[in-house]
Amino acid sequence: MQAVIEQLYLSPGHNFFGHHGKAPGTNATREVAELQCLAGRGIAGDRFLDYKPDYAGQITFFEREVFDALREALD
Repeated sequence: MQAVIEQLYLSPGHNFFGHHGKAPGTNATREVAELQCLAGRGIAGDRFLDYKPDYAGQITFFEREVFDALREALD
């Protein structure tokens, strides 16, 4: 099986995580051409960079059909 990464997105700030009943943030999620992964720290420019020691932040991968369905449902 071969995987092809078609698009990459990141957000520099939190919109919902940790707001504890406060209004969501207004940080844009932006498409980028590449990401820089920093060992033990996270992704450069991402909201979870250096979040806390040993934080197990994950990257989410999903199929193109899922992305297209989400865009259609949310537009």
